Amino acid sequence: DHDLSSLADEPGPRGNERTGTVSFMALDLLTAKAQRDEVKRLYRHDLESFIWAFAWISLRYENGALLPAESRPLDDWATLDAVACRQEKLNFLDDLED
Repeated sequence: DHDLSSLADEPGPRGNERTGTVSFMALDLLTAKAQRDEVKRLYRHDLESFIWAFAWISLRYENGALLPAESRPLDDWATLDAVACRQEKLNFLDDLED
């Protein structure tokens, strides 16, 4: 992947590059600080990303069929910027507690 490559005389990628689909990114990577590349990307962020993707897919399909748009509660995440998406994810988690 050229985006994460490094030059021969550099030690390697820094690990704080922001890559990925905002809808599936870990909450730590959706902060303003992370958008300024001030948050190091960790392996746990990949696991959290998988969980977000799993939730999104699970709530988008039923028995293998795509649900109607009005029945897909997480579709809006794809249209938001990183910080707004983070807030919507926090709201989603809060709603699960209710």
